[in-house]
Amino acid sequence: MKEPAPYTLKTVMKMVVVVFTFTLIFDSVGLFKWAYRLPVESPLRSMFVEIFEPVYVVTNQAGLLSPVTFIREGYKKFAEIDEGAGFDLDPASLVRHDRYSWLGVEKESTELLEAKVVPFETSTGAGSTDSQNNGVLQILLIGDSMMKVGFEDILKKALNSLGNVEITTFSKNSTGLTRQDYFDWFKQLEKLTTGKKYNLIVLMIGTNDAQGVNHNGKDIYYGTKEWSDLYRTKVNKFAQTMAGASEKFYWMGMPPMRDPKFDAKMKAVSKIYEEETSKFNNGKFISTIPVLGDARGGYTAYNNIGGKQVLTRGNDGIHFTNGGGQLLTNAVLDKFKSDFKR
Repeated sequence: MKEPAPYTLKTVMKMVVVVFTFTLIFDSVGLFKWAYRLPVESPLRSMFVEIFEPVYVVTNQAGLLSPVTFIREGYKKFAEIDEGAGFDLDPASLVRHDRYSWLGVEKESTELLEAKVVPFETSTGAGSTDSQNNGVLQILLIGDSMMKVGFEDILKKALNSLGNVEITTFSKNSTGLTRQDYFDWFKQLEKLTTGKKYNLIVLMIGTNDAQGVNHNGKDIYYGTKEWSDLYRTKVNKFAQTMAGASEKFYWMGMPPMRDPKFDAKMKAVSKIYEEETSKFNNGKFISTIPVLGDARGGYTAYNNIGGKQVLTRGNDGIHFTNGGGQLLTNAVLDKFKSDFKR
């Protein structure tokens, strides 16, 4: 039997080019999102975004991404992988649409998004003492994907079960207080609170904030004192708006993270949340480390619920399962029942 000829360097290089070209065309969305996730201060980020953004736009417009998306979603369904709505960036929202008007790419609306209001359910339970809300507790739940994935729905259901509440929810994935150029949470909060007084605001945000930012034309890198001072100012401003628009507000800290470097970043921003929230008489910081951490306050994917070890964290080591959302809800309800005598 004749042995196959060994691969030459030229053959190997051709194969590499074919594989790279196939990936570039049919998975440009993955490459574009990967580039966008790189730290702002990284010189590679701008270069790769410039390369992969136009490829993504063209291939998306041509419908070339559909087969890969179909296969990926089919595999996740077959393997029972639940990534959650907040685990991913929305590439369409990241595109600089003005560059591609020749392709007929429509720009995403820059208007602030409307919040979702959950009608309250009447109950014979005790109501709020806030007369301007006619005995109905007005509650606002806001945040990034940490609020949205595995937490918001469970908290909303638990609060609704107490009766005499009206809950407004607004959460947006891949956002934070740092990058106002991507989404302006300060304007969004102003829209949610203008002309309205809430009994309670619950906020959970922060996983997208530990990154550099361009401020007044200057790049400010995460980890510097300048960055910390700027971020602290933003946090204080946000807390001040919540304090003025509510009877009480709860700022929830970040839970332990699986990746040690990311965990250190989240502890740093949570410390700022705690310090700035403490400056307001009606503000409370809720640490999630005792809620979701192990005995030493470190990361664990499982927690004790009802005497059983239950998976509480998503497969990314960041977000929550419904079990994790239940533990967070319990922590909020403990404060809520004390503050509002429920």
